[in-house]
Amino acid sequence: MGLHVQEKLFEFNADFVPTPTLVDTYKQSSDGLTWEFKLRSGVSFSNGIPFNSFHARKSLERYLKRDSFGQLLAGFMTSLDNPDDSTIVMKFKEPTGAVLDGLARIAGYEPVMMPPQMYEVDPVVGAPTVIGTGPYKLTTYKQGDRVVLTKWAGYKPAAGPTSFNSGEKKAYFDEIHMLIVPDFGARLAALETGALDYLGSIPPDLRSRLESNPKLKVVVEKNAASRVGIWINHVKKPFSDVRVRQAVQMAVTSDQSLFAMMGSKDLYAVNGSLLVVGSRWGGIRAPGDELYYKAPRVDEAKKLVQEAGYAGITVNLLSPGGGGINETHGLVSKAILESVGFKVDYQVFDGATYSARRGDKTYVDTFLTIGGFTFGGLSPLLQTSIFKEKFWNQYQDESGRMTALLNDFAKADRKGQDRLIVDLTTQFYRDIPYVIIGDIYPVLAWRAELHGHENAQLFGQAVHFTSAWKEK
Repeated sequence: MGLHVQEKLFEFNADFVPTPTLVDTYKQSSDGLTWEFKLRSGVSFSNGIPFNSFHARKSLERYLKRDSFGQLLAGFMTSLDNPDDSTIVMKFKEPTGAVLDGLARIAGYEPVMMPPQMYEVDPVVGAPTVIGTGPYKLTTYKQGDRVVLTKWAGYKPAAGPTSFNSGEKKAYFDEIHMLIVPDFGARLAALETGALDYLGSIPPDLRSRLESNPKLKVVVEKNAASRVGIWINHVKKPFSDVRVRQAVQMAVTSDQSLFAMMGSKDLYAVNGSLLVVGSRWGGIRAPGDELYYKAPRVDEAKKLVQEAGYAGITVNLLSPGGGGINETHGLVSKAILESVGFKVDYQVFDGATYSARRGDKTYVDTFLTIGGFTFGGLSPLLQTSIFKEKFWNQYQDESGRMTALLNDFAKADRKGQDRLIVDLTTQFYRDIPYVIIGDIYPVLAWRAELHGHENAQLFGQAVHFTSAWKEK
């Protein structure tokens, strides 16, 4: 929804280069410590409030407090100011290459531009409404039923060709209806009959059935691998004990687990790297990653759990509902946890309940999610799960080593990053912020007459339909 309504100062293009969106021009001082951004004129929020540098500064202040990448950037920053209505000035204590990447940030809590109704809300909680400068505005939200977005006549697009999230966006549809249909069978039937134009991810076992329908388009997104794993609550026993976390990682049967989830070897990759397959650092090996690559070592894992004093206890495993990959992911993860000696209380919830339970650090033991390419493929700086206390796993980074490495990574040049990615991976396997199972490729389905949205789903990002259109 937000991708249709909200915009940022910069957006990534298809080459993953940060490109001005709400910025007209910008420059960096010769010492690298000052960045000045001139905003585009004539831009307004869809509620009629003119967009200016004051709103931009307040939006960025919220981002710098709320998001892990934002907080990392804030660590370099000495001041953020708006000296006039069209100018934002950032000053830094030392140069960093993370500025434009941070302003174009995708995944996490993105630095979207907000009106007062949103940025005045405490950064630790979400804003109760969605308002932006984008081509659509939110007109209907019925919980558990639907979201309706309506074309906004006052939209002023950025210049340049459409490329991923950057460039000109065109609202060809008068309205976009996002329907909430809990039953997957009903969603599938709606796609096949034409009542639904876009379904998105489908269970792999439906691939051949849908491929045989000439009215549908089915695509395996090889450029958008996602990370599957078991996320662990670091502030609650037993997983506050690193021995227990390492035991679960040692017990992962990667190839068997991934095949059980996907059903075809062309839909997954066995990969224990910090970054997903197909990315710049996907496949990098590091000292200590034998916890993944030499797995399974179930007997050793059981012994670790026994030594820690937790053999035979019951732990909960939280999973979002919906069937398909969520179900197979859950069953595979349950089996892994049971293999090291736990009894598993496997709990499947609707989306809202799952989010609430996952966020309760006094309740959750383990939970499931799937990290898209934006999480695990672009940069470790986007991988919220490895930042201290910035995701529901409540990773503690007790040594402080991971935080220091991430800060070094943000300052480093390309060669320095190549070296640091090995150090980051080594630290990952010392701490086990989450348990890696492996990487999977999504299988997506939509009506063949729908076009223009494909560019928006690069890198596994949630699809949006700005600039999308349908054949008549």
